[in-house]
Amino acid sequence: MEYNSKYKQVLGNDFYNGRVDVISQPTNDIIFKMQENNEPSSYEEAIKGEVECNILAKVFFSKDNQQYLQDNLRVGVFEMSNRTIAIPDQNIDNLKIIMKKVYFQYANHDDDIKAEIKRLDDLILKSIIPEVYSAAIAYNKFKRDMSTLPVPMDRAKAVDRDHKHLEIDNFILNDIY
Repeated sequence: MEYNSKYKQVLGNDFYNGRVDVISQPTNDIIFKMQENNEPSSYEEAIKGEVECNILAKVFFSKDNQQYLQDNLRVGVFEMSNRTIAIPDQNIDNLKIIMKKVYFQYANHDDDIKAEIKRLDDLILKSIIPEVYSAAIAYNKFKRDMSTLPVPMDRAKAVDRDHKHLEIDNFILNDIY
């Protein structure tokens, strides 16, 4: 059911009367001013001073693998939402924190580096795709609620008012007088 569907005359699809309008897209110069540096970085920055240099860590925390995770996260959320929600790249620092947690907790330093990285990437994607999807749903609902005023509920209707009347109780009247 469409939000506020019976109040189309008050809230049209193209008219938002809320506190702020966060549904319509801002201009390009504002978007440019709000952008942050979200570029993948090398593995040294991700686990600096915590583990020794090995080939698994270098490949797992590489820029290519970070971009692979970003791309598959976007595809996973897009598919989970039945092709309705397209998310941008997520914050790279948050992604590195998740990668670090999974690396320290689940990494097996075997000879098959490619299979191990695939396994670690799958663990990451299985855990964060549902979380990012629910956050995207919540954000869309937040934008809708911020851009529209709440519609008050209708007054209550007394359907049996004609059949029930208040009666004066003589017991109460005797106590008063």
